[in-house]
Amino acid sequence: MINSMIVKQLPRVVILLFVAMISAPMVKSVIEVDRTTSLEEKRKLAQWPSFDESKSLKAYFSSLTEYTNDQFGYRDNLISLNKFLKFWIGQSPSKNVIRGQDDWLFLKINDPLASQDLEVRKQARHNIEARAAYIKQMHTRLSAQGIGYLFLAVPNKATVYSEYLPNIYSLAKASETLDYFKATTLDASDYVIHSDTTLLKKKHSHTETGLYFKNDTHWNFLGSSYAYIELNNRVKRLWPNIPLVQKPHDISRYTHGGGDLAQFIGLNNKLGSLEPSVSFPKCTDRINHIKVYPDTNLFKCDSNQTKVLIIGDSFMGYLYQYLSESAGWVYTVDQSTSRARLNTIIDELEPHLVIEQLVERSLARGLP
Repeated sequence: MINSMIVKQLPRVVILLFVAMISAPMVKSVIEVDRTTSLEEKRKLAQWPSFDESKSLKAYFSSLTEYTNDQFGYRDNLISLNKFLKFWIGQSPSKNVIRGQDDWLFLKINDPLASQDLEVRKQARHNIEARAAYIKQMHTRLSAQGIGYLFLAVPNKATVYSEYLPNIYSLAKASETLDYFKATTLDASDYVIHSDTTLLKKKHSHTETGLYFKNDTHWNFLGSSYAYIELNNRVKRLWPNIPLVQKPHDISRYTHGGGDLAQFIGLNNKLGSLEPSVSFPKCTDRINHIKVYPDTNLFKCDSNQTKVLIIGDSFMGYLYQYLSESAGWVYTVDQSTSRARLNTIIDELEPHLVIEQLVERSLARGLP
């Protein structure tokens, strides 16, 4: 009897639940104060449009539709759920992020030298040639001043771990820019370091954690340690009078929950990966830097009297700590700084060694 009553009432319950589900977002939209930004989409949201007689009625209703869509109740929750479900069924929630094998994430990069557009390829080659010429000129100029100069090219994550890319990407050559840069700097091999050679060899010894973050575009402290060792060895060979104290490090492991790629697909802190961790002295912490100029930071560990200037991009963040404990003074400047400004900084700081670092995907960009 009871079971029979439940069966009879079940359709009504289902209908009530359905009505509640479709009504909840509308009710929330009405009673909630309009939001100005979306944390999930990282953009400003449309606000209630004001009627402008100078514009058409069609334009007004278009703005009204945009407002209704942006202020839809539980919009962020539904977007987050959609991203999670896409990832759960094996897809990437973002067109700019590639989901590889074993859940490795990669930034989708279109190599300009592999473009179908002739003008794009021509401009990319011109930019690479200009960068190669700049590197050689920089080396010549600084050598005349008694300053050591090294250029460090860091490979894209996909270049080192191409085996984790989906099969469709393994058919395309994704490192033509790096290959062309190597060709244009062949006569500068003494002071241009291509870290992909070392990383491709060393990755086979670190299958548990890898040399790049699984959910991030960057190398981790293990990957950057090999570049640091290579830099140190090169300095010893070319400038034995520049002392750098290479210190040993114990590498532990921890579960890393973030990453810029995880953030791009809306699953930040929801994807965990085992990553290497290194302990550095407090003098290398970012919070302990000294602001020398608005665009120049100083890390002072007083290991010796050596002054090093690092000009780098976001990959520099995993390299400067090794160098900071090896030299007495380590200055850092962003790669986006104009070349004229860099020359001024070098002339004023008078470093013993200048290290420029740039990731592969930026090699074909024009000089600042």
